[in-house]
Amino acid sequence: MESLALSKGKKLVHLDLKGAPPRMNYLREIINLFADLGANGILIEYEDMFPYEGELKILQSNSHPPYSREEIISIQDIAYSRGLEIIPLVQTFGHLEFVLKHSIFRKLREVSHCLGTLNPHIKQGVTLVMEMLHQVMELHPKSTALHIGADEVYMLGQGEQSKEWLTNPGYNIHKLFLSYITKVAKGIRESHPSLSVIMWDDMLRRMTSDTIKESDLVGLVQPMLWDYSPVLDVANNIQLMEKYRSAGLSKQWVASSFKGSTTVYTCVTSTQRHVDNHLQWLRVASGLSPGIDLQGIALTGWQRYDHLSVLCELMPLSLHSLASCLQTLLHGSFTQEAQNKVMEALGTGTIDVSDIERLSKGSTCSYTGMKLAEIIVQLMAMLESQEMRDFESSMYVRGWFSPYHRQKKIINPLIAEQIQKQAKIQNPSLPPAGILKKKMAELHIEPNATGIIEQTEHREIRASVNVRLPSPTLVIPSRSGLSSPGVSGSRPVFGFPMKSNPSSPSEPTEKPGSRWVRLNVGGTYFITTKQTLCRDPKSFLYRLCQEDPDLDSDKDETGAYLIDRDPTYFGPILNYLRHGKLIINKNLAEEGVLEEAEFYNIASLVRLVKERIRDNENRTSQGPVKHVYRVLQCQEEELTQMVSTMSDGWKFEQLISIGSSYNYGNEDQAEFLCVVSRELNNSTNGIVIEPTEKAKILQERGSRM
Repeated sequence: MESLALSKGKKLVHLDLKGAPPRMNYLREIINLFADLGANGILIEYEDMFPYEGELKILQSNSHPPYSREEIISIQDIAYSRGLEIIPLVQTFGHLEFVLKHSIFRKLREVSHCLGTLNPHIKQGVTLVMEMLHQVMELHPKSTALHIGADEVYMLGQGEQSKEWLTNPGYNIHKLFLSYITKVAKGIRESHPSLSVIMWDDMLRRMTSDTIKESDLVGLVQPMLWDYSPVLDVANNIQLMEKYRSAGLSKQWVASSFKGSTTVYTCVTSTQRHVDNHLQWLRVASGLSPGIDLQGIALTGWQRYDHLSVLCELMPLSLHSLASCLQTLLHGSFTQEAQNKVMEALGTGTIDVSDIERLSKGSTCSYTGMKLAEIIVQLMAMLESQEMRDFESSMYVRGWFSPYHRQKKIINPLIAEQIQKQAKIQNPSLPPAGILKKKMAELHIEPNATGIIEQTEHREIRASVNVRLPSPTLVIPSRSGLSSPGVSGSRPVFGFPMKSNPSSPSEPTEKPGSRWVRLNVGGTYFITTKQTLCRDPKSFLYRLCQEDPDLDSDKDETGAYLIDRDPTYFGPILNYLRHGKLIINKNLAEEGVLEEAEFYNIASLVRLVKERIRDNENRTSQGPVKHVYRVLQCQEEELTQMVSTMSDGWKFEQLISIGSSYNYGNEDQAEFLCVVSRELNNSTNGIVIEPTEKAKILQERGSRM
């Protein structure tokens, strides 16, 4: 089968409304944009934004007003007027957190501590699901297909009723899953005989072809195989799809990703990552046998990993990725023509939203939400900068603005003034929080008062720049929680990994060996992800992950790739690929890191190391650097002025209270010792550097000690 099956087939854009639901006017714009970019369908997931009625009214969101019945009809009218088919997606087994979180439905959980999985043995649960499907389809009379979810059914078989059921001879988890899904699919067939039923495939992956064939599911559903990795295993996906075909499931779909699959807290979408995912799917499609009737592809855009997690990337930050992915499918590759189409459609001068220098340098028009995208890109760049790291580790923040202080809402006003001053100095161009909130509110439905989520500890530390977002909130990730994208960056739920760019769909949950790579570098083991090693497509490590036949590579008995290099210098190489920053321990020679960077053929790192070496050589040629310390004594009323007026390289080091003779009724002031320092070159090329007038004042004040 040729890749034209994806180029000319159905291309559904997944519209996930379970977080930051768009306002109707913005929905209208992006639906029209979907059509302009080449999509011909929408896979729409309402979750709690659907206007359920009767006993199901409790499912409606209480943090946002749900869409009205009239608005649901209007969404469809807009889509059909542009030739876009609408396929509703309603979860029916797993990911039912928005249902099972309610105490009234607590007894329907498979296990009490798992909010997402329905107990398959309780008749009331099936009745509830069928009523949800009935209400949704009643408002979608033109839809010819329905997606019933059924992915990631965590903890299935752990409930007491399931354990008892599994004691029967020949019964297992696979049959338990199949029996429930078959019951739901048959119910849909009875009420809507002409409706095609689609389901996620991951719970089928471990099953044998015979197990699926012997079930009653064949003929009732069309599996949709999802894999969001930029380096997905082409051969493994083809093998899975062939297995489904041999089991009798010849009509199949595939699902890629244009956003919401990098990490649970990603805020800025990487276009290249998602384009690579689609290029891999084109390779899969071209390798399928004629017996597989490939229906099309769904480009997923997850807004949350599940109902209770934080937001992933907002739509304005993902349109470049979506446009690029659709054009890649239409052209068969990401050609220059495809890239030009993306920039023309969005009215920008770039294909990547993070390239803010060229973001607004396109045509005279720009896409709705571009200003919001610019603000968030700038915000994230600031929060991940070295300046912010220094700010967070400063004496002021760690000493007077700790989690304890923030929790108790107490701070010394004098120190608060210094923290605010530092924040303004380091982030002079950051727009006020009010603008960010305003831009969010222009595009997304504002939450009710109950929907405001308190900033968590790792975001409160940024309170000095006044960033507070409405719920569903755009979470600024904790640096301590950052790691390579993927499972390592997201916390497992009840022992199961969350949905996060699986690179191998061979089982319902991610198989660690399919995403993670083990390296034996000179006898020392390193473990990282394929995504990290594939950062630079021209590097040795990229070719290693691709198993380049021209690259002679061996593995040891543990399956680790053998690399005969010095492991001491490999750490900085790997960390650079992880976060793009050059960090070299003091005891490591920069020349050694340079040698390794050149061996692994990472050109950008080679440039960085050479610049570092050159800078160090320049500093050395300027003569030895000395540190001069001064201890200044001042009263409380003088402290703010003294610290704020320091310049000429002087840095504040420590503040020591030496008490006071303070008594009520007199004007005595508390006294402090203020320790300051600066780097000082006593001689540069024989020239003595004289201190400036301000420095002399500091020295004179220091003589008081």
